Amino acid sequence: MYSQDNWVSLKEPEDLPGSIGDDLRFVKQRSPLWFENRNGFRLTGSKIFEGLGLDSLKNLQKHHDKVIRKKDVQENISEIVQERMDHGTKSEIHAIATLTSKVLPVYYPDMKYFEEGAFHIKHDGKPFILVSPDGSIGQLEVGTAHEQTVPVLSCEFKCPFPNENTIPVHYTIPT
Repeated sequence: MYSQDNWVSLKEPEDLPGSIGDDLRFVKQRSPLWFENRNGFRLTGSKIFEGLGLDSLKNLQKHHDKVIRKKDVQENISEIVQERMDHGTKSEIHAIATLTSKVLPVYYPDMKYFEEGAFHIKHDGKPFILVSPDGSIGQLEVGTAHEQTVPVLSCEFKCPFPNENTIPVHYTIPT
């Protein structure tokens, strides 16, 4: 069993007590409930670049067709891009472990890392943008009517794919 005092993980939606499962912040990412909620939004954090037209016109049109016109648009992700995304997903746990075991104890000893579900932004009362950060660094507010986290920093981990153009890491001074 894994245990880390400064790392708070989310539970599966069916394991959440009472109405807390209604708050997307506490819904575990990649769970069926998270995907179901994600589909109701015009923009997500991962598609905001295309959705705002900051990528190419072709990708903006594809996003518009899928989200506004409800067309069945297939996303063609190349094998190499998929491999890199899978690497990032698998390596995220190592980034969190480094943060909670090395960085937080030294720089933020009174803080914890909280895994996050999703946050939504509405426009004209309708769901508009859904963002799902990897987590947040904050404090647990204890002694109030109900314990709650007070986020101070948002966390989004990027785990670069290894390639042949990297500088070797030296654990000793080269001679």
